[in-house]
Amino acid sequence: MAIFTTDCPHCGTVKAAFAPVAGRNRGNHLFNVLFTCPGCSGPLVAVVHSALNLDPVTASGDLSRGDGNCNVMMAYPSVKDVDVPDHLPDRVAKAFKEGCQIVAASPNGACAQFRRALELGLKDLAPDVDAWKLEKRIDKLAEQNRLTPAIQEWAHQLRLDGNDAVHGEEEASVADAKAMESLARYVLTYLYTLPKQVELARAAGDD
Repeated sequence: MAIFTTDCPHCGTVKAAFAPVAGRNRGNHLFNVLFTCPGCSGPLVAVVHSALNLDPVTASGDLSRGDGNCNVMMAYPSVKDVDVPDHLPDRVAKAFKEGCQIVAASPNGACAQFRRALELGLKDLAPDVDAWKLEKRIDKLAEQNRLTPAIQEWAHQLRLDGNDAVHGEEEASVADAKAMESLARYVLTYLYTLPKQVELARAAGDD
């Protein structure tokens, strides 16, 4: 049986092996094929070119590689690009993006990535702040007026110290992961994006 390997636009599973459900011949060696995600059963419709003009559902191999003389021309819905705050260090942006990609598929993993993005971001920005716990680091930055009291309070509400979801003692929910995503987004935007935007705007005004 054919499969179509791609990231799921519904649950965020990376390289999911979508299974074909039905195909419809639209002429000129093109077929509309309905696939479903093995993780969330979310639907995906692909336009597939079949060199032999045979229903791709009956083909074998991975259609994303062109197996079975079939090539996927386009698929809907497409995976949305992750909105990562601007001007982040590369490794911070990478951790944040990876967290966003798996919020629905793995809330625990997403929480871990957002926590990592925060830790890396705070350490890169303020290596002088000595605190081994993320929440304590946020507290110290707030004491130095480098973070707002509102962000500090929010961090406490999310129980960043010994977060059960991150350490595997308790399953995180999608809501937990989205809350961590929001905190990470606002902290990183406040620390990196906004100051750089102000710097660029001032430089443009001086020209």
